[in-house]
Amino acid sequence: MVDWSKELTAEEKAQLRRQEERQKEQSRQDEAMRRMAEEQEIKANQEAQASMAEAKQRMNETARQQISIINTLMTGGYFAIISISSIKESLNIVVWYKWLIILLIISPMLCWLSSLVYAHRALGEMGSTGSMEREKSLDVSLKLTFLGFVLLVLNIIVYLGFLPSPPPPT
Repeated sequence: MVDWSKELTAEEKAQLRRQEERQKEQSRQDEAMRRMAEEQEIKANQEAQASMAEAKQRMNETARQQISIINTLMTGGYFAIISISSIKESLNIVVWYKWLIILLIISPMLCWLSSLVYAHRALGEMGSTGSMEREKSLDVSLKLTFLGFVLLVLNIIVYLGFLPSPPPPT
């Protein structure tokens, strides 16, 4: 601030006033810049929240689609194949690996059921803040679904190539 106690010339007083006005103008500009920065930060936060909400919605939709696909495959395809096949007669053999074959036959179903559990878990975690848990649950669900399909192909190979034919009806 200006010390008016000593005698100043009119020109010095005018110069000091201009300097004070420049300082005030600079502080107004600084305040305006600070407000603009705050507004930009608020806008960026709102955009980030909108993006997160959109990502949650996409993840939710993925989990729902996965549940639908797995459920359709399980109920439609696999049970129909098992029910119309003669697998029961083929397993009337007495070998040491009979339980291994039975476990192999039900393994895709177990994988798909586990996948449903993880996909449902991801849906249940939609309200939580940890997106890492959701992503991890969906990732495990997708891996279990894929493993179920691999085991299904292995089942078909074992059924067609290694299980004996059922005895003819008498």
